[in-house]
Amino acid sequence: MINIKIVVIRIVLLWLLLLFPASVRAGAPSGHYENQFTAQSELWDLSGSYSDGPNDNITVVQDDKGKLTGQVSLSGTDGSISIVMAGPVVGSIKTTGGVPRVSITMKLTGTASDGSTTVGVTMNVQFALGIDAVTRELAGTFKTKVCVKARGAGCQSTTGAQQFDLPDDMDGIWDLVMEIQNTNAKLTGSASAGLSNGRTLPLSLNGQYSAKNDVTKLNLKGSAGTATIQANAVPAELLLQKMTAKLLGQTVTLP
Repeated sequence: MINIKIVVIRIVLLWLLLLFPASVRAGAPSGHYENQFTAQSELWDLSGSYSDGPNDNITVVQDDKGKLTGQVSLSGTDGSISIVMAGPVVGSIKTTGGVPRVSITMKLTGTASDGSTTVGVTMNVQFALGIDAVTRELAGTFKTKVCVKARGAGCQSTTGAQQFDLPDDMDGIWDLVMEIQNTNAKLTGSASAGLSNGRTLPLSLNGQYSAKNDVTKLNLKGSAGTATIQANAVPAELLLQKMTAKLLGQTVTLP
């Protein structure tokens, strides 16, 4: 991760670039560059384990496109009734109106018993959640439909508020690392997006440098998505002016 001293240096360089562009003009980028993204530019990987109670277990895996898959199991007792259920988890994370939104559906089957009679039970649950980067929670609403498979029984629907704690190692902060080679203002190389949980997204890199405007334009591409960047190179730094990235199903933009 990038420390506060480097952040301060970058801010100073940016102001120098804006106020005295000739003094910091450095030409085309070449070499190793790192940029960190924090508040308002987070990138989320929801892979991990979640719980909605002491006997509930939800596991989720997020793929490169933001699709969520996993499994859920739960058990519990209410008075004389005990229940055991399990099923698949599907969903997605995507950016809507500049905000990451998470939708999850669970379809569980199982049994309920009072000790003498056992009946089949099904439950469908839909979650509509947002991400609170401060409290590091998934928070939103749920709606569920429970059906009991017994003569004279039926189905019942409920709605309510829901929240899950995010995995301990996921805070949304991520680093963009670029290795750039310059050949007559044509830029090639490689890049990677490193998430707080250790997941790395490899990206190819190509672009060009305009000496007339002292502007670098880069295109990044990989299985997890794409990014277009406009930047200015100064000694040992690449100052990002604009960026539009779609990674892991989410859109991140600068400024």
